[in-house]
Amino acid sequence: LVKLNINPTYTQQVSLPVTGEGCCLGSNIVAAGLQIHNFYPPINPDGSYFNYDGLTALAGVYNPVAVAELTETMLKRSRIIGNIIMEYSILDELKLNIMVGGSIIDAKGMRFRPTTPIFFNEPATGRDEASFVTNWLTEFTLNYNKSFGLHNLIAVAGYTLQKQNGL
Repeated sequence: LVKLNINPTYTQQVSLPVTGEGCCLGSNIVAAGLQIHNFYPPINPDGSYFNYDGLTALAGVYNPVAVAELTETMLKRSRIIGNIIMEYSILDELKLNIMVGGSIIDAKGMRFRPTTPIFFNEPATGRDEASFVTNWLTEFTLNYNKSFGLHNLIAVAGYTLQKQNGL
């Protein structure tokens, strides 16, 4: 008996930068939104972003709407999971099972925030990230199942080996 399973997936994610980078609240949308007083509108009447720089009532907080709209993010992830299972009957009551499986995850991401007065003219920031992770697993099991009249003897012996590498 031989069974084969393969499960490929691909995801592409664009997400808001809800957590800050570095030491300050500047790029944290949630914290900035909670700090801003409701009498400071995030959008000016002309449609531009309200700039919170230099206000004595606030400490260095970026406009959270500007952060959400001007920060570019992307994460692409491919994953393949598969295994093959083989069962071999040595005797009627003794079976050998072998399972070999593995997964590969390939991910690439980016984040970019431009230079603009709304971000206090700080230098543009960005990063590219990539990872590649492989994981494989091998399992060997012997299964013994024998009946003796009213009694049953069941025994299992096994060995598992697994390794993961990542970049």
